Amino acid sequence: MNRTTESMPSSAYAALDGASYRPSPLTRGPWHPDHQHAGPPIALVCRVIENAALKVGLTHLSRLTANLLRPVPIRDLTVEIITNYVGRNTGHFSARLNVDDKEVAHVTALAQRENDVKLPDGLPGHPLPRAPRGPDDSPAAIFPFAGKHVGYADLVDTRVARGLFFRGPCAVWFRLRRPLLENEEPSVYQRVAVAADSGNGISAILNFATLAKVRFGSRAAVEANQHHCRWRQTAWSRDG
Repeated sequence: MNRTTESMPSSAYAALDGASYRPSPLTRGPWHPDHQHAGPPIALVCRVIENAALKVGLTHLSRLTANLLRPVPIRDLTVEIITNYVGRNTGHFSARLNVDDKEVAHVTALAQRENDVKLPDGLPGHPLPRAPRGPDDSPAAIFPFAGKHVGYADLVDTRVARGLFFRGPCAVWFRLRRPLLENEEPSVYQRVAVAADSGNGISAILNFATLAKVRFGSRAAVEANQHHCRWRQTAWSRDG
């Protein structure tokens, strides 16, 4: 694998004035050198929605849905947040991700108020399924596109908990090597958002070269859904 000589940025984004952000090369995806991987911009929008929800006392983000309308270029972008409805225990939020005054992604979310409730033992479906191996017991994985440019493969650390990386269904642990924004600890929801869009790639049954041709030739809109029924107090998130 040939390693790039590009310098390594310290974060995925730099905050500019207002609701604007500048992406670093760490956001670069595998399909085009000028386009971001979908994970980091979704996580950035997630951060904005989280902050809006926290202002009204809603601390749990139970659902995040991102509609990717077109490729997200590695250029300055803005996030426009809308509070659609806030009730006693829930809130609906939406956000537009804009580049050059053009909407490139539309994100909606459901936030909830949290209460400390102890669940009785023996409930159907509990405890929830867990990964077959923890991150410390799982081998490291390297993305097939790593090394050519600074990009998404440098932003995340990956460990395979089950299966084979990019060779069919698998489960993989993800951890951010660098934060979304300088000197800011990303939330668990943001860490999941960075990883969530990778699920279809890491479990691909096509080899990477074939998959790249299929993805590069397709302009179809993409939807990414996240549902959070529990959250982890560690740096690792599991995908797949």
